[in-house]
Amino acid sequence: MSVRWADLGTRTPSAAVFGAVVLFVTWWNEISFDAMLLLAAVILLREWIGLTRTRHGIWVAIGVLYLFATLLALAFLRHDGFRIVYLLFALVWASDIGAYFVGKKWGET
Repeated sequence: MSVRWADLGTRTPSAAVFGAVVLFVTWWNEISFDAMLLLAAVILLREWIGLTRTRHGIWVAIGVLYLFATLLALAFLRHDGFRIVYLLFALVWASDIGAYFVGKKWGET
């Protein structure tokens, strides 16, 4: 396997396990999904603050608003049923996987 594709062997199993956990939690019930969103919010907020540490405070505020709106929308969608969230996950994951492979094939190294 070339160096360009070396990380695929690590990424594939971890993505499969993580994806399965997310799908199960989404299906299980609304409370478990909300708990997962809360955990994601804490992790993402911490990451965002770390990324914007040296920037103007407005970037932190924009990120917090964006994160809050996204997770709130996901929570509302899940409360209407898990199938629409599954569709959304499928669309996002398919576009991410496609972007990964296109970037690996034609992107700069």
